[in-house]
Amino acid sequence: LNPAVVLDKTSLHGNSGDSGNAIVSINGASSVKLSNSQINYQNGQAFAALTITDDQQNTFSSALYVDATDSTILGNILATDNNKIFVDLKGEHGVLTGQVTNVESVNLQKGLWNITGTSQLKSLKNDGNIIFAPDNTDHQLIIDGDYSGNGSFTMSAKLSGDNSPINKVII
Repeated sequence: LNPAVVLDKTSLHGNSGDSGNAIVSINGASSVKLSNSQINYQNGQAFAALTITDDQQNTFSSALYVDATDSTILGNILATDNNKIFVDLKGEHGVLTGQVTNVESVNLQKGLWNITGTSQLKSLKNDGNIIFAPDNTDHQLIIDGDYSGNGSFTMSAKLSGDNSPINKVII
């Protein structure tokens, strides 16, 4: 799949407080390639794969492949309904800060994923660092399929009894 969008040394920013979407895939397969770029939609979706409905009530699903090398992504990644998103985060300077929802796979190669909310995906290859936001011990990482890699996790807990809140990785 050739990239439909190539962003090289590019910055894409949402308005402060904006909860919109930076890059959206609708009706078919799309591919985005980022290199040394920054997407800042920290109050919304950095990437989204959405279903659309036409006037005759036909629905169209989408798939999005994100290939990001040494890029910073601030914002969530969301696939609704039967849509699919695949994310490759490459390079030592690759950073994802956000949560993922209904994502097919995340392949973290040397980079960093700062989890800011409960995240759910089908497959995770972690050869980087995954850090749960230190100010919230209720976030979970739910992997509905395979986990592999030699990366690390940094998690938080509040130690005050048997039912104390703690970050969790559920496979």
